[in-house]
Amino acid sequence: MIGKCNSICCFESSQFYNLPATGNFVTEIQSMMHGFGDARTPLLESATLIETVVQQQQWALISQAADVSIMRGAKSIGPEDILFSLRKDPVKTHRLLKYLGTSALPVA
Repeated sequence: MIGKCNSICCFESSQFYNLPATGNFVTEIQSMMHGFGDARTPLLESATLIETVVQQQQWALISQAADVSIMRGAKSIGPEDILFSLRKDPVKTHRLLKYLGTSALPVA
């Protein structure tokens, strides 16, 4: 099911990526929303929407990284494939490197 968006393609995650139904992290997302200044009990629909968007973005990134790993002939997705997929966005690349630590990358 395709929805209308401004600049990002919207797909219902369970149909586009064959993901399980959302709702696994709704409670945690509601807590984070409250921590960032939302209402004491954020709407369930808002938290579910955020979870769906995050799942879509994760699967899109993993899909791109899988394509990169196939192009270079690897048997599995490595950190370098994910970094290559994020190469045009320096903020995301820096954030990922900071989170992973540079020790996760093999030294050539």
